[in-house]
Amino acid sequence: MEHIRGLNRKGDKNMKLKKDLPIELGQAFRNMLVENFNRIENKIYNKDIEDRKHRTDEFAAHNSKQIKHNKTNVEKQLNYNSGRTSNLVVGSDEYGQKEVIDARVDREGESHELLSERLLSDFNDVYNTTSFVPNIDFKKLHYRVGNTDTEYYLLDVPKYDDQGNELKLKHGFAAEQFGNGNKETARTFSDRNYASAVFNGSVFNTSNFNLIGNQIKDGKIYQSDSYTDRSYRWHLGFKEDGTMKIYPNGTSATTMLEDGIVNSITAFYPIILNKEHRPDIYHQHADSKTFHPRQVIAQRENGDYVFLSSEGRNVKHRGLSIDDCYEILSANYNDITNAYVLDGGGSTSSVVNGTMINRPNDSSLTAERSVPDFLYVSKEVISESDKHLYSVMKQVGYVRKELSNLESAVLYMRDMNLGHIRLYQNAPFDQYGIEVRRKENGEDKYLGKLLMNDEVISYKPNPLSEGQIPLFQVDKNDVWFNGQRLGSAYHVTKNIDKITEVTYSGWYYMDKNASDNPYKTDDTGCYILYMTTDNHSGMAIATPLSNQKQKRRLKQDDVWQDWISNV
Repeated sequence: MEHIRGLNRKGDKNMKLKKDLPIELGQAFRNMLVENFNRIENKIYNKDIEDRKHRTDEFAAHNSKQIKHNKTNVEKQLNYNSGRTSNLVVGSDEYGQKEVIDARVDREGESHELLSERLLSDFNDVYNTTSFVPNIDFKKLHYRVGNTDTEYYLLDVPKYDDQGNELKLKHGFAAEQFGNGNKETARTFSDRNYASAVFNGSVFNTSNFNLIGNQIKDGKIYQSDSYTDRSYRWHLGFKEDGTMKIYPNGTSATTMLEDGIVNSITAFYPIILNKEHRPDIYHQHADSKTFHPRQVIAQRENGDYVFLSSEGRNVKHRGLSIDDCYEILSANYNDITNAYVLDGGGSTSSVVNGTMINRPNDSSLTAERSVPDFLYVSKEVISESDKHLYSVMKQVGYVRKELSNLESAVLYMRDMNLGHIRLYQNAPFDQYGIEVRRKENGEDKYLGKLLMNDEVISYKPNPLSEGQIPLFQVDKNDVWFNGQRLGSAYHVTKNIDKITEVTYSGWYYMDKNASDNPYKTDDTGCYILYMTTDNHSGMAIATPLSNQKQKRRLKQDDVWQDWISNV
């Protein structure tokens, strides 16, 4: 390479060698080789000059983006280091040591050995203060009795959260005001209070939405109504420590307040009272044995609350009786101290973290019912982070609502503006149509099929077999039931020429020129009444239009006899 560096000449930067060399060796071949070698030599010389200049001169050979460093480039690494440097604040001493030490102190003033430990501590603190009340969870289950199936939810509300703070079950009024017909949905109440869980509470007057029974909120009596006219209206109260207590009708709000109750509602009756199953109480109300959406609150020995919310009153879910509710509670918990029936039916509403978990019952399972009061759980202090988190969960709740509405629309297709239902005719007649099924003992029993094409509509009961007579059929000419013709498509009596044309019972007409008219010589038409039982025998009676005696004609073994006059 040294002898090349001594050269002082410029070569082409673009080194293109000649490739089309002559086939024969000679002067032309030699000249091309010499020219190629010169070009190679010049290229090497110029490259050496560039390398030496790159090593010694100061100029922008590469920018920071072009230089790789580990798994990144120099520019990104410099920006990162610059940011970390600018985050260091020089403290009271010239070395900034005090500020570095302070960086390891968390929000509570506790010092950590490593900055990462301090950041983790603060993160956990932020998480705990911006999350919903923890441990409020629900299980979606199914309750099957015979051939019916009902979806229900069990929601557990613990007495204490993960930090040992006692959770309070609160009593709230619609629009934050008692009475005056105020009402709202559990969803809007939850949205306004950033609640972790909301449940409908008391029964109310459906004409004016005023609450019924004893109403106490935060130790203040809003209404005292012992409601003695209905023995099944019991009162539910909550003490300061969260203990749930059930009082019979006739108990005043003042008595409950003196007994330590700080919140109370009035709905129905106990299922379990002081650890005892009490069907003798709830069976006094006939509604307890029928099937509806249900809302039940219960308390366990450790103070935890349990809410049982069920679907019902729709084509998919029958609903629960109160005996069903007891079976569900006793099957899932063995330490229930008290269980009380809240307002149910179409009022049943359970909202958890911004999402209504049960289906509404009004307007074909799409409209959420407004009610006057609620039981709910929320944090004592709502931060801005809480509000942001709830906003996200609320949107999830609205997505679930749209999905629920879509499912409801399918269940109630009469509310879907389809215009038509398209059934593709890509199967044989005995396979194509609308199937009729019924659940029996948990199984889907096939009852029959409504068969349709462009010529006939018929219903065939199960089992379908080839050649089977339909139970009911309508075609272009006739209406049939169980193989017997009910009528024809003619709005006037059918005109026939011969009696042998007749197959089915009914009235027919022969004009005076008909070949088989028994009154042809009398120059008159006649009406024919034909009666048959098996299509192989029968009798026809001819009644002329003029004042003549009737004639009849018998058919035996598919053979018609002559017309004879009636005596």
